[in-house]
Amino acid sequence: MFRRVVCSSCGQTHRTDVLALSFRLPDPVLHVWLQRRRCRITSETVILDQTRYFIRGLLPLPVKPGDRTYFIGVWAELPPEVFQRIMEVWNDDAQASAPGMPGELANALPFHENTLGLRLRLQLTGPNTRPDFALVPVEHTLFAEQALGIDAHRAHEYSSWRHHKPADTLEPPVSTPASTGTAAPRPAFALSGSESRDSRRRLKHRSAAEPDASGASTT
Repeated sequence: MFRRVVCSSCGQTHRTDVLALSFRLPDPVLHVWLQRRRCRITSETVILDQTRYFIRGLLPLPVKPGDRTYFIGVWAELPPEVFQRIMEVWNDDAQASAPGMPGELANALPFHENTLGLRLRLQLTGPNTRPDFALVPVEHTLFAEQALGIDAHRAHEYSSWRHHKPADTLEPPVSTPASTGTAAPRPAFALSGSESRDSRRRLKHRSAAEPDASGASTT
C-alpha cells in the first residue's frame, strides 16, 4: 500500500511510490555532451575524451519505518581497468557474483554538500539490471542517509527537488517521460571504443525512468 506525505515546500499531499530522482548524465559531461567527438554516450555508459569512464547505477536509501528502499539514479566514474572489467562481464548472467569494484560518485546531489567524488563500491546485479552503489564509510550526510535510512517525506523531497529549486538556479533541460521500468536498448562501449553486443539493460521496477538528455529528472 502506498503512503502519502505532505510536501514542506508546496503544502500538497503526494504519493511516495510514483516519483523518483534520476540524473541523465555525469556532472563532468553536462557542459560537453553535445561535442560528439569528445563523448561516447549510451544509456548506461559514458566515455569522455577517451580518458574518463562512467557507468550508470542506483544509489539505494532505505526508507524507515518499513522495508521500502528509495533509489536515486546516479553515475559513477571508474578507473579504466574497472570499466574494462565491467565491459568484459556486461552480458554475463553470473556477473552479480563478481566482487565489488571501486568508483567515485559523479553527480552533485541536492540537500548535501560536496557529493561529487565521494568514494563508493559498485556491485553488479545482473545483465538486465543496473548496478548498486554503496558509499565507502565517511563523515558525510549522504553516507549517513544510506547507512541509517530516510523517512518517507525525505524521499518525497528528493523526488520533488527539480520542481522546487530556486528560479535563478541554472540547470540543463529536463523532460519527464512516463516510467516504463525499461532502459533504452543501446550498446555499451568497451575501453577501446568498439561496441559490444546490445546489452538491453533494464531498470528494476524500483528505479527512476529512462531520461534522454543531460541533467536531472523526476517521474
